[in-house]
Amino acid sequence: AMDSDNLFWRQTAQRLLVDGGKQTAAADLKAKVKAGGAGAIQALWSLHGLGSLDKETHQQALLSKDPALRRNAITALGNDAAALQLFFDTAVVQDADLIVRLAAFNKMVQFEDKKTIELAAKALITDPANADDMWLSQSLRNAGAGEVKKGPATYGKELIVNGSFENVVGDMPVRWSERAYRGTAQHRVANISHTGKRSIEISADKEAEYGIYFKVPVEKHSEYELSAWIKTENVAGGGRGAMLYISGNDTPASKALKGTKDWTQVKMRLKSGLDTSLTITCLFGGWGIVTGKAWWDDVSLRKVTYEVIESDESESVAKGNVERGKKIFMTHPIAACTRCHVVNGVGGPVGPALDTIATRKQEDYILQSLVDPGATIAEGYVGKVSPMPPMGVLLKPQELADVMAYLLTLK
Repeated sequence: AMDSDNLFWRQTAQRLLVDGGKQTAAADLKAKVKAGGAGAIQALWSLHGLGSLDKETHQQALLSKDPALRRNAITALGNDAAALQLFFDTAVVQDADLIVRLAAFNKMVQFEDKKTIELAAKALITDPANADDMWLSQSLRNAGAGEVKKGPATYGKELIVNGSFENVVGDMPVRWSERAYRGTAQHRVANISHTGKRSIEISADKEAEYGIYFKVPVEKHSEYELSAWIKTENVAGGGRGAMLYISGNDTPASKALKGTKDWTQVKMRLKSGLDTSLTITCLFGGWGIVTGKAWWDDVSLRKVTYEVIESDESESVAKGNVERGKKIFMTHPIAACTRCHVVNGVGGPVGPALDTIATRKQEDYILQSLVDPGATIAEGYVGKVSPMPPMGVLLKPQELADVMAYLLTLK
């Protein structure tokens, strides 16, 4: 029944195993969790109910390729020091699946070690993917992160190709396409402009809704600024007017212009969320139909980034101290590296030996391995996720600098 494709029978098998105290099934249940697939979640909870969920099996579930199994394994964790260690060792707080990550953030409030959790939450909320998501950020604030303050904005490169409509093939600007929604309108490349020589003109004698659009690739979980210069002549009707429109986005449109107005810049901020592309439309109408004439020029889309100000009392980081770094490396309650790595014959065999690491690897590689251990899996160690805690989450900036100073002595 545990292998059934019917959830009812899998859950029935789980109930019968737990109610009957079937300890003899533990070995098969552990194998089922390790193998994954149908029944792995019910096998996990059967072991949990029988009190037979050992650390190795639990870790395998937390590192599983199946996000549903990872979520359940997070929920099945206790709240003591051993559970906290397993939680951070499997780096679920940096899981690529945001639903798994949300489960991890929700779990954080249950652990007994509030000091470690608060430090981790404050580090995690500085990641834009966490800070900009309503649910992830709220869960981190519940865990003690507080609010994230942002420094001045920095703008990336221009992403709209031919946003000034200077390059034309026939009656269309290069890389742009037309879309008629309702009624009859027409476009042309006009010889009036805000800058350069040309703009795009859309006009309608009878009420219509019409646009020309451009599809642009974007990065997930990022903020962008979209702008354009718009000029109108006798735009009237039930629609909003002349505007910029972003199909399917939570912030779908800019300010709209109606009547007769000289060149006016419209500007808006939007977030990409899970989108990997945006469709930007110079829209004539908008939630209705209009008549008149409008021009668009200098359409621009740029990524916006901010310097994160962690707090008003952010500590200054001095040059790393080798002795302090060695102590953290050897004895930190959560982030002690010797649990898994050997140096001078001392330590655990889980990860690669770190003797001569400063000779074998560049400094930036070592730092990345500390901050984001899953970014590059060490040679000879196969796995989707590194079973190593993310030190950038668990250590203060000065402590991280101290550990780096110690590691750079291992030549």
